[in-house]
Amino acid sequence: MGIQTIVYGRIALKGDFEKSRQYLKSLVNDGDFPWLRTEFFSTGATESPYYYQQPVIGFAADYKAIEYD
Repeated sequence: MGIQTIVYGRIALKGDFEKSRQYLKSLVNDGDFPWLRTEFFSTGATESPYYYQQPVIGFAADYKAIEYD
């Protein structure tokens, strides 16, 4: 057993949403820093009116006691 750490947040975009979405798709998983993976991000709704003011990229992950690393 260990201490669970949940990391989450959002990135509110201004400007070219498609360019940001393509950038996230182009990322590769890094063996030197395995805690940050492409699956961490979610682009959510991509067209208006399915978001209010601007598109949002969400991110979340569940780790074991990451604050001690």
